[in-house]
Amino acid sequence: AGAGDTAEFIGTIGVCSTAAPTPSIDISSGSATITINSLGTYDLCVRSSGQTDSVKQTSISLTVKAATSPTVITSINYHTITISMDHNIRLYGSYQLGDFAIFAPIGTCASATPNIDATSGTIIVNLGATGQYDLCYRAVGGSDSVKQTGISLWVAAASAAGSDPIAMFGDVRREFRLPPGRMFELLRGPDVVLHGSTFEGGGPYEQWFDRFRVSSPDGRRWLEVSMKKDLASYNRSAAPRNAFETIEVAMAGVRSLDPPDVVPVWGHDVVIPFSFMGADIVFRRIQRHHNIQFPTIGGLRRGGPPLPRGPPP
Repeated sequence: AGAGDTAEFIGTIGVCSTAAPTPSIDISSGSATITINSLGTYDLCVRSSGQTDSVKQTSISLTVKAATSPTVITSINYHTITISMDHNIRLYGSYQLGDFAIFAPIGTCASATPNIDATSGTIIVNLGATGQYDLCYRAVGGSDSVKQTGISLWVAAASAAGSDPIAMFGDVRREFRLPPGRMFELLRGPDVVLHGSTFEGGGPYEQWFDRFRVSSPDGRRWLEVSMKKDLASYNRSAAPRNAFETIEVAMAGVRSLDPPDVVPVWGHDVVIPFSFMGADIVFRRIQRHHNIQFPTIGGLRRGGPPLPRGPPP
């Protein structure tokens, strides 16, 4: 474009030569701000300085679409995530092929650029700063960035993580989700299998483990640790000395095809034979000075998880 050149987007395709209004937007600088109030496809019509014509520019058209709705996404599966960790965020709503999303600091959607493909309804999010974030969304073919109403995400420091199921390998940490109330295999090795189940905390966006089962690979011997359901009514004075206060433990072994013999493990003083799992299993007694965030639950002392210890090399 040169000095004095003007342009106009005309909504009736192929009529630049008879366009009304005539090109009137100054494009001398090579750019211009335009506002189009009607949906549709538009030709770019240009008039060079000193001329009276209006010429359609070859292979150039502009499609005007409706703005992205602020209610495309109605909910997500997290309310709080941990800083600098990958999280699979599930989007619930009317997403479609070609949509994009991004989480941006609260109040900044207008200047954000949604660039995470939301076609599948799940996006991987890793945010490197704590605080509150809005979900910014761009519908297929659009160029805007619209805050989704009522949806925000809090990013917490690692020491204040709000969710329990976390898988770690090397420097990679990733939270995951399990259908609550069901046992799932979490880890399998040559000598041991670990299952676990979860329950929801404040809602479907928050989960905690409530039960673990360590078993032999054939499943014929196992030891299970679960949270007590009646913590509020626990009577320490009526319990045996050194009894577990917040967890319940049981072990079982199957002989031939008989039903398993389930034996409760009531406290720290119970010795589990090495031959049961081919490893020493001990329980750590949690003390208030130990370097964990919550050594007690209410007034009850937490019982540490079982620590398998294999034979010396």
